[in-house]
Amino acid sequence: GVGNFWLGVEKLAAIDEALSKRRFDHAHSIYFDTLATTGAPGFLAMLFGVILLPLRFFWRRLGNATSATARCFALAGVVHTAAFAVFGLTETWFARMPLVDLAAFGLALCLAGSDDKRFE
Repeated sequence: GVGNFWLGVEKLAAIDEALSKRRFDHAHSIYFDTLATTGAPGFLAMLFGVILLPLRFFWRRLGNATSATARCFALAGVVHTAAFAVFGLTETWFARMPLVDLAAFGLALCLAGSDDKRFE
């Protein structure tokens, strides 16, 4: 968790042990990249803040929603969060700003739409 992932890749490339000769400054997984750059505390904080907390929020909204529209938005929030969590297995979307914008916009949209008071 010292933040020097690219140095390890360069060392492996120098002795012909790396899978690629290209220099990557991040691991191609949000989980491995966060673990490599911030250690276990950063990894757990990212896992909790970006995936588990939104999933818990939307899951609770899904169970408590009284209107069909709010239920749809809560379900969309669960699917949206789960989809980006699965996508994070193979790609570091923290390193690509357009995807972070898309994730944040989709999350905000689902948060706003899952509010039951808007549909009373």
